[in-house]
Amino acid sequence: MYDNRHIQKAVDRVIKAKAVILATPVYKAAYTGFLKTFLDLLPSDALHGKIVIPIAVGGTLAHLLTIDYALKPVLNALGARYTYSGVYILDSQIAREGSNVRIEDQIKHRIDKTVEQLVVEFRQQIHPIFQTRGEQR
Repeated sequence: MYDNRHIQKAVDRVIKAKAVILATPVYKAAYTGFLKTFLDLLPSDALHGKIVIPIAVGGTLAHLLTIDYALKPVLNALGARYTYSGVYILDSQIAREGSNVRIEDQIKHRIDKTVEQLVVEFRQQIHPIFQTRGEQR
C-alpha cells in the first residue's frame, strides 16, 4: 500500500465507512484519473457491504450515463452492491464566484433527497446491509 499518511488515512476511512459518497468531474466521458488512482489504492473488497452514492459533474448531457457505464462497473469490482442511482450535474448548473460555489436549487434538492434516503435507511435499519442472511424486512 502507498505509504503516504494522508492517502492511507483516506483509504482507512473508506474501509471503515458504512456509506461512501464519491464525486468526480467527467473527463473524456469517464471519471477522472485522480479518482481512478485512488480507487486503485483500495483493497479489492473495500466497498463490500457499503452503500455508495456516486455524483458526477459534466459539461453536457452527452455524458449523462458516465455513472452507469464508466463508474458503476469499477465500484462493483470493489464489492459495491448497493449503489444508489447517483446524481449527474451539468457544469452549467454550478455557479462559481471566486472561492464561493453555488449549486442550482434543483440539483441541491436531488442531492439532499438522496442523502436523506440514506439517513432514513440507516436510522430505521431498513437497508439490506442491516439484514442478516435469510432475514427479510
